[in-house]
Amino acid sequence: MLIVVLALTRPAWKMQSQLGKHTILVIDCSASMQTIDHDQPSQSRFEAAKTTAMKLVDSLSSDERVMLIAAGTKPDIKATFTADKLKLRDVISELRITDAAVELNSALELASSSAQGLEGSEIIVLSDNTVKLSNTETREGLLSKWGEDRPSIRFLTFGNRNFNVAITQFSVIRDDNNSTKYQAFVELRNFSEIVLRPFIYLSIEGHNIASDVVNLQPGERRGITLSFDDKGFDMHALKVELDVKDDLKVDNFAYTILHKLEKLKVLLVSDERNRYLQNAILTNPNVQLRQLKPNQYLATASDDIVIFYNTVPKEIPDGNAIFINPKSGLPFMPVAIEKGPISIISQNERHPVMRFVDLINLEVRIGLEYDLPDWGIPLVETTGSPLIWLGEQLNRKGIIFSFDAFDLKTSKFALSYACPILIANCLNWLGPAFRPISPDNVKTGMPVTINLSHPQETEQVAVNTPDGNIFHLDVSKNLSSKGSLLFTNTAMTGIYEIFADDVLMGKFAVNLLNERESNIMPKTPKPQEERETSSTTSRITYKELWGRFILLGLLVLAAEWWVYHRRV
Repeated sequence: MLIVVLALTRPAWKMQSQLGKHTILVIDCSASMQTIDHDQPSQSRFEAAKTTAMKLVDSLSSDERVMLIAAGTKPDIKATFTADKLKLRDVISELRITDAAVELNSALELASSSAQGLEGSEIIVLSDNTVKLSNTETREGLLSKWGEDRPSIRFLTFGNRNFNVAITQFSVIRDDNNSTKYQAFVELRNFSEIVLRPFIYLSIEGHNIASDVVNLQPGERRGITLSFDDKGFDMHALKVELDVKDDLKVDNFAYTILHKLEKLKVLLVSDERNRYLQNAILTNPNVQLRQLKPNQYLATASDDIVIFYNTVPKEIPDGNAIFINPKSGLPFMPVAIEKGPISIISQNERHPVMRFVDLINLEVRIGLEYDLPDWGIPLVETTGSPLIWLGEQLNRKGIIFSFDAFDLKTSKFALSYACPILIANCLNWLGPAFRPISPDNVKTGMPVTINLSHPQETEQVAVNTPDGNIFHLDVSKNLSSKGSLLFTNTAMTGIYEIFADDVLMGKFAVNLLNERESNIMPKTPKPQEERETSSTTSRITYKELWGRFILLGLLVLAAEWWVYHRRV
């Protein structure tokens, strides 16, 4: 009876808590967390983070609550605030790693909004790399938005070294001099601090077709070109793979889809008949060229590539386009001013569009000054805006020349050896306009558009993922006004197959190709950043003991019953 009375008083043990009263665990599920460090060969960084999260959950006291957010391609609330340890452990054990890159900003914004107005709120980030918080300005912006009563942030970092070599770019084009040959461009980077000598293989359907070996110095980046013959490889998957024993495997391979040779229908829209531009386009014998004046152009044209020279259409078309000197600006590139002379400082030699192109010494009298959109990739850099850049969005692929490249008063580009090579590279990179899958080579986490040739006659589309899962897309519910579907479940690398009413309509490849994820050196916040983001102090909590007293009482009752039963 005395024990029961003691239990009713709810005795508690005074102790320091590892958690806030309301704690949000943010667990990084990105590709780099697959790293297996040499001192923990039995588990990845992700598994170590899950183990740590479970230990934190086990330390919960009765007045503490935990919320769990998985930081994947999108932040996902896996558990709302709860003190149920069994539920939290089950949720943590069911977390799955992705092959995708992750920015922790969105996960932290979600965590902060969930913690608003809650007493003793704290965010604990379990990751290997706080650089995934994007740049300092974004981080400071987050903190200022949260205000003075923001939750404290604590970083638990996993991993201990950077022993990794990665494929950071991969693309395939046809040989300009021989259309029966392909050229594969592979960029490698050694992120480790020692010399590595990986073997590199190209294969189709498991059969090796080309190989090489590369010596990479610490930190070195190098491009490799591998050639192979076209033997009817239409819709076949080409795989490049590194044979190297490093700590991260997901960036040691990449894929792309090969296509048969097709005639390119190119439309030139301009008031001028510029022979330099026309000759550069026709350098490619696979091109069919026609020209229209701007007032004759319709955005519904069925050409593979449209080149706008000194003009901008009222409506930017979907598909492939080249804009040369768009002085009036574009919806995604409003032009501020024209300025000059232009000083070129560097060029992106790693991109296939710049293959065999040297513009470093090109003199440009005047060009356009503008803000590059986030998705833009500079090809030729200047002291101001990029002179040439490209980018890709859902249904659009474009290359922009921010100067009049074919006016001899502006530059001598049209007379240079680089001119026909660059234009040919641009046409090769853009490729045909209509493909059932666009793009058919994406980075993990990026969407893919499925274009149906007969949408009204198609009932269901199925997507087979690399791990054997099948996603069914209901055409009647998900079809856009343009007869296309959007597929977004691309968090896994590999080859995806798309079927329309059980008939194979195409394949697409998903790759990591992300230097930030491949740079697996663990990073923690700088001391000043820790002071800005973390005000965690030890908190006194009380661990209730009444349950133990109840258990003790039951044991005493059981002992009394046993003694009575045995008539001891």
